[in-house]
Amino acid sequence: RKTNRRVLFLVSRPETDFAVASILALEDTAFANVTENYLLRCVTTDRADQVRDGIGNGLSSFADGLYVIGGDGSLIGQLEAENQRVDQATIRAFLRRSAVPLPTAEAVLAKGLESAEAEDKRVLLIVSGPGCVHCIRLKAFFAQYDQHFSKDYVQAIVDTRMPDAESIGRRFGRTDDEIPWYAVIDSKGHVSV
Repeated sequence: RKTNRRVLFLVSRPETDFAVASILALEDTAFANVTENYLLRCVTTDRADQVRDGIGNGLSSFADGLYVIGGDGSLIGQLEAENQRVDQATIRAFLRRSAVPLPTAEAVLAKGLESAEAEDKRVLLIVSGPGCVHCIRLKAFFAQYDQHFSKDYVQAIVDTRMPDAESIGRRFGRTDDEIPWYAVIDSKGHVSV
């Protein structure tokens, strides 16, 4: 939940054709960086029941396959190996379907501006990434002191995975790719700080 990613379990013995195809699909440079969308965990079939019991999401068992688990422990999707013959294209399509759905950065900003206008506040625009330790700490800081910040600010958190994230940042003065990055803007969309 903290990183806005899902957990991807590869359940298989390392020597199977399915495990090899999965690893090749995950490492292929043509596929979008899997670590931006998933926390990858590999588990052998004989240890999968321990994972299942720890998650408690209602699965009766794990067969060889890929399993995507949400931040709340729910099963988002599964791709079980059929006769250990699942190709890389099938795996990539499954991972694209199971990734965290992200709104556009424009939609996040519009919602923030709308809330700021209605509540007579400013927008704290934050550009953040899923695997960025400092971004996670900043979110935790704002959550811890929300009662103070929410008096004057509405947060609009733009994830770097959003297709228009870069243009939003540039519009408000972001000049490099460093994250976290933030700006304070008024409800009309003008930079305040």
